[in-house]
Amino acid sequence: MLEKLKNDIDYISLHTYIGNRENNFETFLAASQDIDHRIEVVEGLIQAACSGRPNARPIYIAYDEWNVWRRHAPRRDL
Repeated sequence: MLEKLKNDIDYISLHTYIGNRENNFETFLAASQDIDHRIEVVEGLIQAACSGRPNARPIYIAYDEWNVWRRHAPRRDL
């Protein structure tokens, strides 16, 4: 799709949902690495689609929806 639309689009949109069902804070924070990886992959796809076009207009990445869910244990000292 990117190959066909590369001359017509300004942005490509990414989103993901981050959960913490296991209630593991460290794993939850490590989810940012997954986000970085997704952005790097899409950046590479954009570069490949626009290669050989020195004056190609840029295609930006919009991370338009990042719903963060953090489940934490209720306080027991109340």
